[in-house]
Amino acid sequence: MNSRDRELEPLPYNTTKSKLFQWYMTCGISEKDIRSGINAIIADKRKISAGQTIYEKNVRHAELMEFVDQFGLPKGYYNPFNKQAI
Repeated sequence: MNSRDRELEPLPYNTTKSKLFQWYMTCGISEKDIRSGINAIIADKRKISAGQTIYEKNVRHAELMEFVDQFGLPKGYYNPFNKQAI
């Protein structure tokens, strides 16, 4: 870990949708893109049928990691779960 990483917070293991909105809207990503992105990931990972409304508020670790892969890390965070960093 370099000195720049020490200034950053570690990405939590899991989170909520509202935290995702806080993190990524400051990065300039629209709420619609965030919502559709995480809902698609949740539906895929949890085997929820297409067209069904996603009411889940919690985002599991695997879902968060896939979201980060697609949208990048939010500002101010580093990924402690990155296998290359270990």
